[in-house]
Amino acid sequence: MTLGAAGCAGGGESDDDSTAGLTGEPVKVMTIAPVNSQTLSFPGYHDIAQVYEKWVNANGGINGRPYEVVLCDDRNDPNQAAKCAREAVDEGVVAVTGSYTAFGDKIVPVLADAGIAFQPATPQTPAEFSGTNVFPTSAGGLGMVLGQGALAGSMCDSPAIVTVANPAEQSTVNWITSGLASQGKQPLRHVSVPAEPGDYSAQVSEAVAGADCLVTNMGQANYSALIPALQQAGVDVPLIGHSTFDDSVVSKFPDYLEGSARAFNYAPSGEDGPELATYREAIAQYGEGKQFLSLAIGGWAGHTVFTNIAKAIDGDITAETVMAQMNKTTDVDSGGLTTPMDYTTPWDAPGAENFARLFGRSTGFQTVSGGKLVATDGKFHDQTKTFFGQPNPDAAPSAG
Repeated sequence: MTLGAAGCAGGGESDDDSTAGLTGEPVKVMTIAPVNSQTLSFPGYHDIAQVYEKWVNANGGINGRPYEVVLCDDRNDPNQAAKCAREAVDEGVVAVTGSYTAFGDKIVPVLADAGIAFQPATPQTPAEFSGTNVFPTSAGGLGMVLGQGALAGSMCDSPAIVTVANPAEQSTVNWITSGLASQGKQPLRHVSVPAEPGDYSAQVSEAVAGADCLVTNMGQANYSALIPALQQAGVDVPLIGHSTFDDSVVSKFPDYLEGSARAFNYAPSGEDGPELATYREAIAQYGEGKQFLSLAIGGWAGHTVFTNIAKAIDGDITAETVMAQMNKTTDVDSGGLTTPMDYTTPWDAPGAENFARLFGRSTGFQTVSGGKLVATDGKFHDQTKTFFGQPNPDAAPSAG
């Protein structure tokens, strides 16, 4: 694949024979994710899209037609994200799936005007929670933040919140606080750290005073500044993170992070669980030796959901027929990777009007054990009551 002017790659001839026996025009989709960025880089979404493309084509394609994924790097930049959306329209894709972006508000309207469905792996912007062309494949950033608050409330008596300075920071703190409230807890304090990783010793000193855990919301690079500051201060408290508290972070500090945990929207049984058997086999066959961090699971789930919906279409597969099929899919099939969802029933509860497209509101949890993230209890936990700040003892695994 070659990178085009708009940061997109795709098409062209493959150097493998995975499309042998497939006929007809390819079913073309796009995957958007930040790759070339100093602040947020998730190349695994592109890598797993290429693996999935080869795997599904080697296993019959989409009703006998080849599956083609166009890749676009939004570089964690709003202008580039909008450019990716326009490129999706120009490429004639039938959907944008298996994607992660911090700038869904720049993508959703462009796709909506063209009648193209958007399936973010982790919705987090207002447009992704409300756009009628949006069909998320998880509870999104909101579900994870609620979940990590609930988990901290289950594990800790005096949790402090540590977040990276950003425009949405106060909203994040509010949702974590709702999660804590579901377990009858309140935050000890909130401490903000600079978005640019650096010396966090002053913030660490403030955060840990009297705290028995830290609820953290930040990128991988920020953890690489936070954890050494904790170690230098001689402080040993568990961290409760979400998706960015991933394998790359744990592998750098395995001993220190033993017993820490995170909320995660996919594969509640963990990366060794049965729902990821095909994922592991496909990577072994088509992964070309690349390292696939757990975030790639969200990309795989998105492509899985899309292809199962596309295969159910009786007739030509177009952006119009894909949208119509999504709008009548009552049992979203992700192979057990994500919370059950019904795309025909937007969330219409009073107070949730701005989150109508949050079809699934459950999260799973993972714990650091033996230097690896492993399943905490192998279950999804519904955060609906947590969203409203209501008591919800089932929102997180029991501390016992």
